[in-house]
Amino acid sequence: MGACLSSDKGHLDQVDDSVHVMLAHDRKKRKETNPNAVPAYKPRAANPALEQKRSEEKTEE
Repeated sequence: MGACLSSDKGHLDQVDDSVHVMLAHDRKKRKETNPNAVPAYKPRAANPALEQKRSEEKTEE
């Protein structure tokens, strides 16, 4: 595990480059699909199992 950090030119530079490429690709696709869209927070859908558990707790009280 420590061997990956022992080289002077580690693969971490490549990982950084690939992340930048991925972000640029995402940005480009976002502009192509809907250029007027404003990025905003979209809440995650509720987990049905958790919702069921909460409703059971409320009925017990």
